[in-house]
Amino acid sequence: MKYIVIISVILFALFDQTMGQCNLCEYEADLIQNGDFEQGNTDFSTTLNFVTGLFNCPLCPENTYTIGANAILYHSGFFGSDHTNPPFGDFFIANALGQSNTPVWCQTMQVQPFTTYNFSFWHRDVNNNSDPHPLAWLQLSWNEVLQQDTIIAEGGWQQYTTSWNSLSATSLELCLINQQWQTGGNDFGLDDISLTACQNYQLSQEAFAGNDLQICSNETITLGQPQLTGFNYNWSADAGLSSNSIASPQITISNSSNEIIELEFILTTDSAGVGCITTDTVHISVLSVPEFQILGATSVCPSETAMLDAGTQWDQVLWNTGSSETQIEVGAGIFIAEVQYGICTSTDEIQIMEIAMPIIELGDDISICNNSLPLTLNAGVIVGWNTGAESQQIEVNASGNYNCTYSASGCEVGDEIDIAVFEMPIISLTPDTFFCENSNITLQSSTDGFWSTGESGNSIVVSTSGIFSLTATNGPCESFAASSVEMILLPDVFLGEDKSVCEDQQLELSAYSSQNIDYLWSNDSITSMITILGAGTYSVAVSNVCGQATDSIIVDTYPCGWQLFVPNSFSPNNDGLNDSWAVVGYNISNPEIRIYNRLGDLVFMTKELGVEWQPDLSIGQDVYNYRIEAIDYSGNHIKRTGHIYLLR
Repeated sequence: MKYIVIISVILFALFDQTMGQCNLCEYEADLIQNGDFEQGNTDFSTTLNFVTGLFNCPLCPENTYTIGANAILYHSGFFGSDHTNPPFGDFFIANALGQSNTPVWCQTMQVQPFTTYNFSFWHRDVNNNSDPHPLAWLQLSWNEVLQQDTIIAEGGWQQYTTSWNSLSATSLELCLINQQWQTGGNDFGLDDISLTACQNYQLSQEAFAGNDLQICSNETITLGQPQLTGFNYNWSADAGLSSNSIASPQITISNSSNEIIELEFILTTDSAGVGCITTDTVHISVLSVPEFQILGATSVCPSETAMLDAGTQWDQVLWNTGSSETQIEVGAGIFIAEVQYGICTSTDEIQIMEIAMPIIELGDDISICNNSLPLTLNAGVIVGWNTGAESQQIEVNASGNYNCTYSASGCEVGDEIDIAVFEMPIISLTPDTFFCENSNITLQSSTDGFWSTGESGNSIVVSTSGIFSLTATNGPCESFAASSVEMILLPDVFLGEDKSVCEDQQLELSAYSSQNIDYLWSNDSITSMITILGAGTYSVAVSNVCGQATDSIIVDTYPCGWQLFVPNSFSPNNDGLNDSWAVVGYNISNPEIRIYNRLGDLVFMTKELGVEWQPDLSIGQDVYNYRIEAIDYSGNHIKRTGHIYLLR
């Protein structure tokens, strides 16, 4: 059975002398072709790359655009529909390149010289991110001359309007330039682009109702021809049409029967009210398509899935998950399916919400020491424990598996933890001790472990002083003990070399050493130091816990004070009497003895007492001068001068 609807259209082109600023016999004309994009990807140019298809995110790459009715079908992060006729109309959807000075829409047309044109277009942001993000910055270009206005595509649909005078130009290259250089946004939509001006009426217009079409149930199409300013359009009837007084009305017919609905629409138009009327007829066949609805649960428990069913009557099913099965198993989220029935398609959407449940985390399995008990397990909410408790938390005192469960709204969540309890090792270590030099000592522990020396076991041999520790472990438990060990040096004493001192001089003898503890001198003194006066042999015995050492010293004395004996004459004539001259004395050190002649020449020198001067015959009889310098026993400087008579 066929359903035929005949709709006649009469177009009245009554001239309105009050419209705009147009003169008589002029009308407002739009020069933009396909400015509402209902004719698809045609009549304009762009540097963006055109993409097609639904789902699988064809608009995900940057520098792409498409013509469509709903932005989300081309990019899951987009939203927005046609400005004029949502949700069925088409508009320009772009994922722009992050590069300034990018032409995104251009069209070239013939214009009249010295004519003012009104330009308008609608723009919007299609990025569904509520956080701040880069927005498209659009600028107009008239014949490659950029205008100063920057149009920011933000929020929902917004209109921008301006005017342009052609001056002497007869053609116009009109472009929208994107100056946004950032990515992570910069996504926009364009629609209803128009450039209008007063133009002379044509004497006639050929009516065009559209091409005969076969469409699907609930599919929206546009009939007729482009709307011209100043012309009146009227269709013979308005059944199923969006309007009977426009040049290109839309039609949407639902057909869920088993028959094709046949429709006929007739369009009549005149020529600006001068009586040139033309008509055209279009035939539309509306195919039958069953209603489509996704069936399945609208909520799931955490970590669980639900089954969605698109039905089996379709020729093909395509989900936004990429699956082509009639049934899919999914978790929470938004799921869209497109089904194909013959040449027709239909789309439905379902959202599955996850039932809110608390997150219970008892933590990772642990091993602890018994001295850390009790351990508190906290589920965050009141739960049922495998210990039988109904509480938010429990205390654990033994090894085992502990689990809990929380139930609500038909869902169940929980967690479990394995706990291993270990005994803390007990260490009994040799207490602080000592050993003697040239020996060692063994440190003993009640348990095996790792020593600070790097050795392992329950004992070590120590031959140096220090603090030695042992670490014993049992699972995660660790005990520590330390013992201080001191090496005691053997007694040591040295009283020095035998000495000769002035008979009135006291002498201190010391047997002190840090390792010596006890002292016993030959004079029965028990101090580390004694003071002596007089000659003799002195000895001492020193000792500590490790042994004893002895030493002795012989002390000689000599008379106190000092003396020099200097002869004042001698006769070196080899008669055996006073043949030489020498200086002697006692308690004198570092002597320097010099003899000079009358002229001050040095004729003899010695650095020792008792050294004889026995000159040969070249040294004649005369008076000679001597000079003696030395140090006495107390460290004082001695200087003596005088004369010597040398007799021959």
